[in-house]
Amino acid sequence: MTLDGMAVTAPAGLEPTKLEKALHSKRKWIISNHQDFQRKLAETHKVVRFRTGAKIPYWGRLAKLSVSQHDKSYVSVRYSGGFDIACPLEADDQMVERALHRWLIDRLKSEAKAIGNRHSKALGKGPLKLRVQELQTMWGSCGANGTVSLDWHLIFAPKKVMQYAIAHEVSHLIERNHTKAFWDVVRGLHGDFENAKAWLDENEHMLGYRMVPLK
Repeated sequence: MTLDGMAVTAPAGLEPTKLEKALHSKRKWIISNHQDFQRKLAETHKVVRFRTGAKIPYWGRLAKLSVSQHDKSYVSVRYSGGFDIACPLEADDQMVERALHRWLIDRLKSEAKAIGNRHSKALGKGPLKLRVQELQTMWGSCGANGTVSLDWHLIFAPKKVMQYAIAHEVSHLIERNHTKAFWDVVRGLHGDFENAKAWLDENEHMLGYRMVPLK
């Protein structure tokens, strides 16, 4: 079950009556989770067009877009209290969105690298090996080779949450577990992390936006 709907996976050849019985036995769980997902869907920020006046989340707040045309062949993005975007006359929404995503990824990478290197140094490790990309099932990971990966959607979270996520993954350079010793390392790097952790656990649906069709 996701914000987009529910899918049922069953063995090939399963009798329909057995599938119906299994779904009936889970009806309370399905209804409860469906209601929760409907609430989260309603809370998720919506975007209709990437044009002047639209807003997207940025560091936990909504930032307004100001889109103009220029005679260059590329889309330029800068931030100053809002996003100023200049694009070719023929640019469509997808072109603007892609350029904005690249800018956001680069911004997260720059911020995370500075914080991560500081934490890595504090732990007696070398320069941090960092990747920012789209992760499928988690917001961050620390590989056996010491490479920290962060999901780029963390750019939509409050900065304190992003900072916690980095401290969490860098702490795995020392403790590859989630024991008390691990959380002690996180606290040593980030300080009190409980609120940031709770926000990330409860608000993953807020990290981004959903496109809605023009009516």
